[in-house]
Amino acid sequence: MPGFKTSLLLLISAATLLSACSQRASGPERPWRDFVGDLTNTTRLLSHDTGGTVLRSTADPTGGNDDFNQFQGPGTESGWVTLADLKGPGVVRRFWTTGVDPGHPFRLYFDGEKKPRVEGTIDELFGERPPFTPPLARYMNLCWFSYIPLTYQHSLRIEAKAPPTHPFWGPRRFFFQLNVETLPADTNVQTFPATMTDADRAEWARVADVWTKSVEWPVMPSAHSEPVEIEPGAETTVWQSTTPGVLPEWFIRVDPTDPTGWSIREKEWLLQDVVLRIRYDQRPAPSVDVPLGDFFWKRLASSRLRFTPPWREPDDVS
Repeated sequence: MPGFKTSLLLLISAATLLSACSQRASGPERPWRDFVGDLTNTTRLLSHDTGGTVLRSTADPTGGNDDFNQFQGPGTESGWVTLADLKGPGVVRRFWTTGVDPGHPFRLYFDGEKKPRVEGTIDELFGERPPFTPPLARYMNLCWFSYIPLTYQHSLRIEAKAPPTHPFWGPRRFFFQLNVETLPADTNVQTFPATMTDADRAEWARVADVWTKSVEWPVMPSAHSEPVEIEPGAETTVWQSTTPGVLPEWFIRVDPTDPTGWSIREKEWLLQDVVLRIRYDQRPAPSVDVPLGDFFWKRLASSRLRFTPPWREPDDVS
């Protein structure tokens, strides 16, 4: 009886599938807010029950130094890329990225959803939209980071718009890192909630308060120097500091003494004729000794030069 045999096989297959599903999610559901609480549970680091995390990133798979724009594949629509397609149960403990401009869009699909549960710009998802707000998520030192746990029972796919080509800088280099913890197969975990409950908000606020009080976030006040006229062949200090610190971003504006008397070519040469020297800790020899233009054109990620080359608008900043 072929028909009976086929029906019996289908019934056995269905029963096997149901059994496998029950094994994947046994026991009470661990709520998302428990993972938020882990951010202040320092004793958890000593537990042998934690499985640790695996780093997913744009590291060059060939072992070279092209550690950017290495994606898992294309996105669900043209012009998008998939950063990672993760299988659960699991949790992304840390999300770090840099290399794209403010306003770059991201999408997060949980548990096979066709519509992203979380979508927004890099600004919103790393500092502006709850629960992705400081101190648990923020922009600092040209990078965006988030420690908001991204839990998922079955899967998590993270997509972003493909890195664009900047009209001046050229193709953008998109970097990201994900610290992913894969949980035991029988773990029953609450997928990242689309809407936080009062209990979720209370735990999130508690953890944020603990981080704020325990971490000394650096204060980066702005400083401006008065215009300095440098004579030919002379050396002048334009800025200095006598205390420890970090200079994450800085600008220099260079103008001829008499702009009306300079040709376009002479303005270009000014970037090569002025030499930039940087000395650390009162050392006599400079650690940086290069033409001003060369330093800034090659280090746009850490510093900026304000100038008016012939191919730029007067108020543009590179």
